[in-house]
Amino acid sequence: MLAKIFVLDQPEVGVSIGLCFFLGNAVSGSLYEDHAKLFDYIRTTVKPIATILHTEAFKDIMAPLVTEFSSRGPNPISPEILKPDITAPGANILPAWSPLALFSVDIFDKRTVDYNIISGTSMSCPHATGAAAYVKASHPDWSPAAIKSALMTTATIMDPRKNSDAEFAYGSGQIDPLKAVDPGLVFDALEADYEDFLCNEGYNASLVRLISGDASKCSSPGKTWDLNYPSFALSLLDGEKVSATYTRTVTNVGSPDTY
Repeated sequence: MLAKIFVLDQPEVGVSIGLCFFLGNAVSGSLYEDHAKLFDYIRTTVKPIATILHTEAFKDIMAPLVTEFSSRGPNPISPEILKPDITAPGANILPAWSPLALFSVDIFDKRTVDYNIISGTSMSCPHATGAAAYVKASHPDWSPAAIKSALMTTATIMDPRKNSDAEFAYGSGQIDPLKAVDPGLVFDALEADYEDFLCNEGYNASLVRLISGDASKCSSPGKTWDLNYPSFALSLLDGEKVSATYTRTVTNVGSPDTY
């Protein structure tokens, strides 16, 4: 059996584990604060012994938690549009792996595997895409904006006390595909709504027409936050006082009801 003990010397534990995968099989690890005690025990003991205890499953009371390496908002181009929109699983995911792909970040690592443990946008995006496809399968006539709204408004609300940067880290929360199939109301938006958004961002009609390919005229001036988006955000300077009015239109996609 080949194994090794590695030292986690980075604040983000997941990154450290990921970096050591390509060097061999990780068996045990210690946090930076504890490794001095471990080394001292090895140096001062004639026959140091390590014990592998029975695996114990436990509920992570911090979950769901956004990893430290995940990108944060605000949106520097359009701060009135909250980013990120939503959160999906993306840390230490076990997906199928092509035998033609590199197993690790080491270009000399020639091992091939059927599965690999990967973290990052490449893992969270497939989860979000699959959730969107699941909603689309149930509602084939819904627009992309309606599907996005359903995913955002039914997401599991996350705890800002456990996640640094709060909404700038997790957006509307963690996706819940089952709930997204029946959101009740959706914030829908069509091509014209996004053309108006670009106009309100400062693009002139000529530039908007280059993007849209139609005869946009930027004839309906408004505010950036007037986009019929399923979130609300406002950019403020420290100590600044401001008054803003948001206009939204919701569409009932559920059973008849009164709101």
